[in-house]
Amino acid sequence: MTIPRDRRLLIGVGAVVLGLTVSQVAPRAAVLGGLTSTYSAVACPADNAAGSSTALLTSPQLGARTVKAGNTKATPAHVYKFSITNGVLFDGSPNSVLYSARDSGSSLGMSVCSAGLTDQWFVGGSAGITSKGGIDLVNSGLSDSVVDLFAYTAKVALPVSTITIKANSDKFVPLDALAPGSDQVVVHAITRSGQVSASLVDIRRKGLSSLGLDFVSPVSAPSTSLVIPALTNGSTASPINETVRLLVPGGVDATIGATIYSRDGSFAPLGLDGLKVAHGGVVDYPLQNLVSSAPFALAITSDQPILASVLSTPTKSSADFAWSASAAPISKLVANPGGLLPALAFLNLHANLNVAISWRDTNGKSGSLTLSGSHFASWQPGAGLNRLTISTGQNDTYGGAIFAAGINSGFSYMPLSQGSVLLTAAVPHSDARVISRG
Repeated sequence: MTIPRDRRLLIGVGAVVLGLTVSQVAPRAAVLGGLTSTYSAVACPADNAAGSSTALLTSPQLGARTVKAGNTKATPAHVYKFSITNGVLFDGSPNSVLYSARDSGSSLGMSVCSAGLTDQWFVGGSAGITSKGGIDLVNSGLSDSVVDLFAYTAKVALPVSTITIKANSDKFVPLDALAPGSDQVVVHAITRSGQVSASLVDIRRKGLSSLGLDFVSPVSAPSTSLVIPALTNGSTASPINETVRLLVPGGVDATIGATIYSRDGSFAPLGLDGLKVAHGGVVDYPLQNLVSSAPFALAITSDQPILASVLSTPTKSSADFAWSASAAPISKLVANPGGLLPALAFLNLHANLNVAISWRDTNGKSGSLTLSGSHFASWQPGAGLNRLTISTGQNDTYGGAIFAAGINSGFSYMPLSQGSVLLTAAVPHSDARVISRG
């Protein structure tokens, strides 16, 4: 049947009016604006030290889920100190989850549980005869994940090791399987699929005797400017030796500059400043003639992207050691130090330092202060801490914690970082205008 032209025009006008009316009253379904933000969950590694490992929480209501087959539901932790055997996934929070591991004796390792990055470098560790350390890979997802591990030694970069981690599980990869016999190791971990949190723990034993342990904090990429914010030379009674580990992963040799900052001022360390570093191989270089017992920071510049960390070993003891990696700038941190007594050190290369610190100690007392100085400043509480808040409005302030031997019955460094990542997503709205019949 043929519809008259004037009637077709009337029907068309009616359809347009109806469409405009529906578009005003229907729910909006297209993304037109608005954002929502949540913090990512963080994973803590399994207890690989055969000692005791604990996650330190700021709230007992934080959701926790052990990463193992058949376990997919998080429940409140109900404690501030959460004992760890397998890897554990904690719900997202603006506060940091610290991780404390102990081997037999007085060894101590401290780190920050993280959301995991797809590309991470670990500058430190040993695969020598005493090595029991390795990389722990936590896959909290519900599908298998694949991670490529590239190991560098003093001579060469080794072939890639591709590791598959089953869904909702963790896997420990020994360092002596990645770089057999090498005492100088750097590992590059790249996640090819899935969500994996990687951590490297350096554990050393001789027979049944512990020679110490510590975590090697990850860094995201090589850089031409690095800051290692918290180091200590020990004391006259208990001196410490420091060794700088360097790697130039590119294809061109590098010339580096170095400056040490402390409360006494700054100076260029003899030998390290102006050092030429060959590319492709791991180099260990001793820091010499350091006489100050106060905390200090090390800043490194280079004409080529470089990676660096510092290994500290007490000269009068073989029971522990500590790795200090380069850090990222910090703006705020809220954490539970678990009753330990950390010395805090901060460095700003471009401005006078200004850091606000508040705390609650193991005696139930609270306090606060503003730490300031010319580029560098350090502080240590008078009692162990159960809560610590650090904030700074500066963009280029770096911070670290020193858990020193003789104070905490252990020795460890830890760059200050948040761990959890703030994730932002667009909020969907409905809009009938997106409906199309083609």
